[in-house]
Amino acid sequence: MAVHFLATDTAEIDMQTQGISNTLGDQRRAYLDEIAQAIGLLADVSRGDVLLYAVGEREHVTVIAQARPHSVPPIHDADATGQVANPIEHSTIYRALSGGQYVANKNSQGPYGAVVAQEVFPIVFYGQVIGALSIEKTLIEQERHERRARAFQIAVRNFQWGVSKNLIRGVEGLSPFGEYDGILVVDAARHIQYASGVANLLYRRLGAMDLLPGKRLSILRDSDDDLVRRALEAGRCLEEETEEGAFIWIKKAVPLYSPLGWRRLLPWETNGPRLVGALFMIHDATEERKKQQRLKLKEAMLEEIQHRVRNSLQTIISLLRMQARRAESEETRNVLEESITRLLSVAAVHDFLYNPGEHIVDLRALSERILQETARGIIAPDKKIELILEGPTVHLPAHQATPCALVINELLLNALEHGYPDQAGGRVSITLRETYDNIVIEIQDDGSGLPENFDARRDGSLGLSIVRSLVEDGLAGHFELKNRDGVAAIVTFPKAPTGDESWTELE
Repeated sequence: MAVHFLATDTAEIDMQTQGISNTLGDQRRAYLDEIAQAIGLLADVSRGDVLLYAVGEREHVTVIAQARPHSVPPIHDADATGQVANPIEHSTIYRALSGGQYVANKNSQGPYGAVVAQEVFPIVFYGQVIGALSIEKTLIEQERHERRARAFQIAVRNFQWGVSKNLIRGVEGLSPFGEYDGILVVDAARHIQYASGVANLLYRRLGAMDLLPGKRLSILRDSDDDLVRRALEAGRCLEEETEEGAFIWIKKAVPLYSPLGWRRLLPWETNGPRLVGALFMIHDATEERKKQQRLKLKEAMLEEIQHRVRNSLQTIISLLRMQARRAESEETRNVLEESITRLLSVAAVHDFLYNPGEHIVDLRALSERILQETARGIIAPDKKIELILEGPTVHLPAHQATPCALVINELLLNALEHGYPDQAGGRVSITLRETYDNIVIEIQDDGSGLPENFDARRDGSLGLSIVRSLVEDGLAGHFELKNRDGVAAIVTFPKAPTGDESWTELE
C-alpha cells in the first residue's frame, strides 16, 4: 500500500514545523503510529484515499500520514502529509473533531475544488480527541459502494471503525490488497455473508461452482476456515500462502469489530467493541510465483555466464602478460601492457555489475579500482608518481559505466606515458564533479604539458582517439585537453536516469 508519513521515524512524529506541539505524550504518538500502519489496507478496501490528521495544543490540525488506493485512481495526486487543515475548507474534519462523532459529507471539497464523498472518524485517546481518520472517495465510487450488498457495506464500515479505534492488530505483516483480489465477508460463526465477483471467480477455479453467500467457510476449504478461526481467536490479522494443485494462493483474514454488531450502520455510540467476523481476502499468486521462478533461473544462468566471462578475462590478461614478458621489442611490450590495462578496466566494470539485478555503478569506487590496477601494473618502480582521487560519490547507470571506465583508463595511461618522459616523480589526479545536468571527469597531471600547437585530433595517440570516440559516441559528451600546470583532460557528459504506481480498475 502506498502510505506516506510525516513522521521522521516510528518512535517520534516531528510536529514542530507544522505547529503541532511536541508535548503530545509518547503513548499518544505511538497510538497514532499504530493507526497509520493500517491505513494502506483501509484505502484499498474502502476504494478511497485515507488521510490521518493529528491535533495539537494550539488547535492546529495536520495530516501526518496518507494512503492512496491501488484499485481506483487516487483523489490526492500529491503528497498531502504536512498540510494544515483550516475550518473553512475542511469543515467536515472540524465537525468530527469538535463533536467527537463520526461525520459523513457527500458534498465535501477535495483537491482542485473537486466535490468528494468524505467520511471522518474521530480518534479518541483516553477520552480526548487527538486526531481524525478521513476517507475520501469520488462521487462515482461512493455511488458504486452504495449499490453493493448491505453486508459488504456494513463490513467495510466496521473495518473503518476498527481502524479508527486502533483495534486492527497485525496488519503491518500483510501483503497489499490488489484490484484482482477476491474478498469475502464472514461472520463470527464463519458463515459467508458476502462474496465479491472476483472471489466467486477464484473459488470456481478451486471447484466451487455454487454461489458462496450463506455457506459455511469450511465447506469451501478447511484451511480457509482454520485461518479465519485462528485470526478471530487471536484478534490479529493473519496471512498464509498455500499451494493447491496447479495454483498458489495468498489468503488473508482480518478481524472485524463493531459497536452494535450487524444490526445497524449508525449511530456509533457503544460501550465497547464486539468481534463480529472477518474480512477474508484471496489472491491468485500463481503467475507471480512462476515469474519469480523464471527470474531465479535467469539469475542463476546469468551468474554462471558472468563467472565464465570473468575467468575468460583473467585468462586473456594472463596470456597477454606472458607475451609481454617474452616480447623482445619495447614497442610490442608497451602495446601489450596497454591492452592489459584496458582489459583490467573492463573487468573492473564487470565486477561492479556482477550481482544480478545491479544496474547502478559507483563511479568513485570504480575510479579507485582503476587507480589501484594502474599503480600495480603500469607505473615503473623507479617512478615516484602519486595517484589521487578527489570528488564526491557519483552514481552511473550500467550503460555509462563501461565507456567511463575505459575513458579514465586511457587518460591515465596517456598522462603516465607522455607527461613524465624525463621526470622521476609527479602527481596525477582524478577529480569527479556532478552538476545539475552533467557529470564531469577531470584528469590532471603536473608533467611536461602539451607540445606547442598540439591538436588532439591531428596529433593525438590511439588512446586519445579511443577516448574521443567513447566520449562523443558512447556518452554523448565533450572531451578537451588543456595546458594547465601540466595537462588537464576534461570529459563532460549528460546525466542519464539511474532509476510509480499505476492503477487499474476491476469491478
